[in-house]
Amino acid sequence: MDLDDPQRLAVPYTRKIMSFLLFDDSPGRILLLGLGGGSIAKFCYWRLPGTAITTVEMNSDVIALREQFCIPKGNERFRIVQGNGLTYVADGGPEKDVIVADACDARGIAPELDTLDFYHGVYRRLRDGGVFVLNLCGERVRWRSHLHKLSAVFGRPYLWIPVPFDENVIVFAFRAHLLRLHWKTLESRAWDLAARFGLDFPAYVQRLAQPWIRGWQPPPTS
Repeated sequence: MDLDDPQRLAVPYTRKIMSFLLFDDSPGRILLLGLGGGSIAKFCYWRLPGTAITTVEMNSDVIALREQFCIPKGNERFRIVQGNGLTYVADGGPEKDVIVADACDARGIAPELDTLDFYHGVYRRLRDGGVFVLNLCGERVRWRSHLHKLSAVFGRPYLWIPVPFDENVIVFAFRAHLLRLHWKTLESRAWDLAARFGLDFPAYVQRLAQPWIRGWQPPPTS
């Protein structure tokens, strides 16, 4: 966290997660699975004033640090729930426009998310046209299992952006009957979003539009 500007996204992978705004620049409901230092939660809360945000975090010690990390208090559009992401998405509830899975342990992606039930739950909780964002982190050998399950449930191609210095990959999957990406539209939208949010959305579109990404090749797993 930037102590002089706690709402700023100080870590590169968090900035790339916000690429979901290219596909929905004014989501009504966002579900965040994993709190950590609250970077995404804070940014969404302050920069998307019309959005209701729910964050699910399993570790009570992480939640207990919310004040030190300048995470907002709960109110009518912002809440933190202590719980398991798998259980939360399985329990049903309002559909979400965006779901972000950024739940990691010391080895990488939290193991409770590596199940078909989790991906089915995410799919059911997304509205039609909604965006699912997955942070692939930690040991790459564990990525393949997640990508196979993601493909099996969503049943259609996904996009991804590598984060070289963090060694993360941010994956975007869509609940839609047919994903049609109009790159010129995305490029134009990227400049508008850059002016609005101060993030390098044009660069993110360029990474998404590279032929080896647009050709739906999976992230490397070794």
